[in-house]
Formats: sequence, structure tokens, C-alpha cells
Amino acid sequence: MDQIILRTNDGNACSFWWDTAKNEVASKSAGRAIHDKVLMMKVFKPGDRDSQPHFMIERHFSDGSVKKFNGETKGPNGQMLRGPWREIMAEQLKAWEMQTGDAGALNGTPLAELQVIDIAMAANLKAIGIHTLEALAEVPDSQLHNIGHNGRTLREQAKNFLLAAAGNAPLTKLTADLADKDAKIEELQRQITELAAKLETPETPQRSRPRKVA
Repeated sequence: MDQIILRTNDGNACSFWWDTAKNEVASKSAGRAIHDKVLMMKVFKPGDRDSQPHFMIERHFSDGSVKKFNGETKGPNGQMLRGPWREIMAEQLKAWEMQTGDAGALNGTPLAELQVIDIAMAANLKAIGIHTLEALAEVPDSQLHNIGHNGRTLREQAKNFLLAAAGNAPLTKLTADLADKDAKIEELQRQITELAAKLETPETPQRSRPRKVA
């Protein structure tokens, strides 16, 4: 779908789109890459390619929680509007959502984590509303034909990948925790070595000035 450009309250233009962002904490805990769904906005002056700031409107975490971000912009009369972007840009967001609808659940394990899914296959899956391996694993038998002749095999591969990742999650988390501890111990040892070197270095005695004889 072509990008939808909307007019902002201060006379500029804006556009919205759904994107994904890796959730480092959830990925470390699960032992595989986990992405959140994020709603993005770009504000720009028509024809201006240099200044096009991007803002995160809200972030849908993999656990189902949602974080809404605050911002500020100018109103139609030049007054400053502050608060959640979802409220400030309510009119524009409503117009955009009416024309596009929700992009679907994008939070989860990216399709690219399964090596058999290349960029072309991922595009085909996203075109039919499958954006994550979790969604692929839950495709019912009645819809497998939409994926193609290998739909059933692909679904089973997604299920097996998620099961294996879930089984390896505790080991992956333990390995990451041990790596963090090793790094902290190494830093402490470095600091101790530096401190010991300073204590072993004798201070240069200061020479006393000779007294002047009257």
C-alpha cells in the first residue's frame, strides 16, 4: 500500500507505519530473538528531505503490555501541545487507521529465524498476514493451501523450531548470565590490579627548602 500522507495541526505533514523492534530482555529469557510491534510516525514539511524526524508512538511488548510515548507539537494556532502522541495525533491516527487498518500482530519470533524461509518466502507469508513463526505455527489445516504446496511442512518446521527454542531457553539464559558474571569479574580484577600497582609505587619524597640564614 502506498504511503498515506496526512496534514498535521501545525500545517506540516506526517505518516504512520507499523514496524518491529527487538526485545533484548525477552530474547535473552526465551533463548531466541523476540520482537515487539511498534507504531512509528514521521513528521516532515512537504518537499523537505533533510528534516524528517521519526517518533515512536507506542510499543506492543511480546507479553501483551503496551507502552505509550509522550511528545509535543504545535497546534493550529501556534500553541504547544504536550502529552501522549496517541492523544496529540488522535485525528490523524484515526484517519490513517480507517484507511489502512491494523497491520496485524508483529510481535513474536521473526520469520527469518527459520533458515528455510528466505526473503521472498517471508514476503509471501506477510502478504497473507503471517508475520511471525508463532503465527505460522498456528495456521489451521483449512488455510495451509494459501501458503503453498509446502505449507504443512513449513508449519511443522515452525512448531519444531519454537519447541526447541523453548527447551533451550534455560540453558541460553544461564550461558548469558555466566558471560555477564565473567565480564564483571574481569573488570573487578582489572581495577584491583590497577589499585595494587598504585600502592606498590613509592611516592617521590618532596625536597625541603633550606632555611635562609639571616
